[in-house]
Amino acid sequence: MESPRFIVIEGLDGSGKTTAAKRLEEVLGERYGKQVKFTFEPNDYSCGGDYIRSVLKKEITEFHPKV
Repeated sequence: MESPRFIVIEGLDGSGKTTAAKRLEEVLGERYGKQVKFTFEPNDYSCGGDYIRSVLKKEITEFHPKV
């Protein structure tokens, strides 16, 4: 049995990270099936992720200095 792996793809916004990650998931999924889990940050399923995504999309442009 192989040890679990955690693969991180980093880069600037719009640099193709999601495309690369989905392709990697596809390739690894062919070999490992449902053992492969695709995830990303900011996580759209959390309120923090929603907030970060809104800031990145410039939907929110003003915020408290403590933020």
